[in-house]
Amino acid sequence: MTSRTFRKNLSLLLAALLFVSLSSGVLSGRALAASSFKDVPSGSYYSKAVSEMSSAGLVTGYKDGTFRPANYVTSAEALALVCSVGGINCKGYTKVTAPWYTDVVTWSEVHGIAPTATVPGSAATREQICDYIAAAYKLDTSSAANAFPDTTSKSANALYAEGIISGIPTSDGKVIFGGSQKVKRCDVCVMLMQLRDKA
Repeated sequence: MTSRTFRKNLSLLLAALLFVSLSSGVLSGRALAASSFKDVPSGSYYSKAVSEMSSAGLVTGYKDGTFRPANYVTSAEALALVCSVGGINCKGYTKVTAPWYTDVVTWSEVHGIAPTATVPGSAATREQICDYIAAAYKLDTSSAANAFPDTTSKSANALYAEGIISGIPTSDGKVIFGGSQKVKRCDVCVMLMQLRDKA
């Protein structure tokens, strides 16, 4: 797979990840314009991203008119997205229908996309999402150089080498990966907007 094709596929993957994560069975309700989200301040760093993603129909709010930008994306939602974009239909894999994520989490564990004993409802971290993407796309993670001072994550290094992630600037001028940081709904919107603009 060429670098250009990989970037295109990854952008589509992350777009789908956002859609599934924010509109899965855990969330319900109608699509709302960002201006109608009572908890998305117009001057916030994520308001434009939420507005654009909402207008595109990629994210929805809750029935009470909120977006809940600080809520975290779960591991189950992230896995559902990765598998969906990869063309993997896990429905019926376990013959168990509740909770909604049983098939996708079990399939992902069996096929090496997620580690055994993944906690579906736990907030997904930056490192976990990178790992899911690298595993689903069978990305060669063996040759990328260490890009960040706070991790030796092969997935993070490979995605950095592809120009997909850039890290988090710190007050002392360093750029870190922040792999243990949980991924918020508002930040996923910002990430998707940036990926879309880049693509």
